[in-house]
Amino acid sequence: MDRERKGVRAAPNAETEAALQLACISPVTTAGVAAILAYSVEQPCKIGSKFPEFDDDDGVTRHFEFFVIQNCAEALAKLSAAAEGASNADHKH
Repeated sequence: MDRERKGVRAAPNAETEAALQLACISPVTTAGVAAILAYSVEQPCKIGSKFPEFDDDDGVTRHFEFFVIQNCAEALAKLSAAAEGASNADHKH
């Protein structure tokens, strides 16, 4: 989701803005992936409400969790590729 072209399907407020910020996070560590996924599951249970929906870059309305999962999947793919590259470099020496 392009942060500048967001479409918010909820009344703009501090909670919606915070959710948008979280939906745009691309974790750079496995701990970051775990943290954002855990928060996405735990927080609605704690406060008894749902995260808002946002429009993706194509104008399709999607749930907050879609963006979190998408960003975490991309982050894990990058981390995996980096680890694989480091492992291959170690084996060449």
